[in-house]
Amino acid sequence: MCKRQSGRSHPTSARRRHLGRRSRCTSDALWGAALGRTGNSLSDEQAPSIREILQAVAAGARAIPEMGGAKVGDKTMVDAIIPFAEGIEKRLDSADPLAAVWAAAAAEVQTAAEATANISAQKGRARTHGDASIGAPDPGAISFSLLMRAAAATLS
Repeated sequence: MCKRQSGRSHPTSARRRHLGRRSRCTSDALWGAALGRTGNSLSDEQAPSIREILQAVAAGARAIPEMGGAKVGDKTMVDAIIPFAEGIEKRLDSADPLAAVWAAAAAEVQTAAEATANISAQKGRARTHGDASIGAPDPGAISFSLLMRAAAATLS
C-alpha cells in the first residue's frame, strides 16, 4: 500500500492500484489518477474544510487530462472535467455550502457535455470517426455530467 507521511495507507491508494492492475480501459487508469490525486490532497490527521474538499476534488479532476493528454476541444470527457474543475475553483471563496458549489459546477458541466455534439472527435475512442462524430455528444463527457449531477443530488 502507498504510505502517507503519517505512516498509514490512504484509502484511495488501494483503489488506484486496483484500477491500474486490472484495467483494460484507459478511463479506469484516468479515474485511478483522479482518485489518487484527490485522496493525496487531503490530510490523514484532521477533517478537511469544505474549501479543502473542493480543492482536492478540483485537483483530482485536473489529474485526468494531465495523465491522458486530452484537452478541452478534443471531444472527450475532459470537455466536461475541466469546466467542472473551473466551476469549483471559481467558487472556492464562496460562503456557499459544499452541495451548492457542487450543484453549480455540475450544471455548468451538463452544458459543456452537451456542447461536445458540435465538436469533431480528436482523441479517445471516437477519434477514428472525426467529423462523423459531429451531432452526437461525447459519451464520456455525458457520463461525467451525469455522475456529477448525481453527486450533487446526494450532497443536497
